[in-house]
Amino acid sequence: MRSLILTGMGIRYLQFIPCIETDPATGKLADFSVTPEQYGRFLCRIFDRWYEYGPTKLSIRDFDSVLAYCISGKHTICTFDKLCADYIVVEHSGDCFPCDFFVDPEWRLGNILETNIGALATCKKKREFSRLKRNLCSKCLVCRHFALCRGGCMKDRSAHDSSKFDRESYLCEGYKMFFDHAMPKFMQIAATLKADRSARERPA
Repeated sequence: MRSLILTGMGIRYLQFIPCIETDPATGKLADFSVTPEQYGRFLCRIFDRWYEYGPTKLSIRDFDSVLAYCISGKHTICTFDKLCADYIVVEHSGDCFPCDFFVDPEWRLGNILETNIGALATCKKKREFSRLKRNLCSKCLVCRHFALCRGGCMKDRSAHDSSKFDRESYLCEGYKMFFDHAMPKFMQIAATLKADRSARERPA
């Protein structure tokens, strides 16, 4: 990967969603699903190019969230946050769901043609879904990177079983590889940005 080709097209905002799919015939992961190691290597390589290009020149969603955490102690995306509470998906029919990875009858919140979206955002099922992210395995709780990922996205915890959210993320080892590789530079970037902000806010 010699360059971030998309930046040459004027694209400044990127999001990467790892392909993890279940084969409906076997119930096992599809052969084309990315492995944790592959995803970890991908994140490391993209991070190095992002760092070289200039972190403030290009927004990569996951990286922005980690950097925000290094600066403020708060994440900006649900993947790494404590709860899954930030979104509502509205389908063409008006049906609403708490996440675009869980658009299925079990998690249907209601329909905006029948119920105010504000009420759907605070309904019992939405709160129930949000709290499921707290169902963490013991391995997560003692992990050196727990504060950074909070167990990751629930869809990756339930890669083999859509009803199980208390397992470690399928991508766990990939994320560990990435955090081990990138955190020193994330902290460096955060320190620079905080120093720059302090200098700008200092009275003349």
